[in-house]
Amino acid sequence: GRIVVAGVSRGGYCALRLAAEDMRVGAVAAFAPVTDWGMLAEFAVQRKSPAVAALKLSRFADRLAGRRVYLAIGNLDLRVGTDSCTHFVLALNQAERVRGVARSRLRYVIADDSVNHRVADKWREAGMMFLLGETVPAAPSPAP
Repeated sequence: GRIVVAGVSRGGYCALRLAAEDMRVGAVAAFAPVTDWGMLAEFAVQRKSPAVAALKLSRFADRLAGRRVYLAIGNLDLRVGTDSCTHFVLALNQAERVRGVARSRLRYVIADDSVNHRVADKWREAGMMFLLGETVPAAPSPAP
């Protein structure tokens, strides 16, 4: 329970898959993670392949339900797909409801200050604080 993992993009996918497979991982943070390999341009030819579909993180949501998970992505990440990441989060929320998780430990940030496939440093720092078990600050209020 004291092992934490983090990753960016493809490394974010690997961190989430490791956490799904190994209960020794106490917390995971993923920044602009690949959640569906079919979203990547280099997988366009295989996009509808059953092998690629089998790798979608939403298929592993039940294994992450109730776990400490932090995700941050830009609101218009065209590389890995903000929509794809949100789909994974919704699958994780559903898995938690099915399991009867009373208090979700999932934190999901869709950042409007992150450009394309880059997550701003403040969200990376918030993810590291999350991994260390500290309180993740709320998003700043918009200026009046």
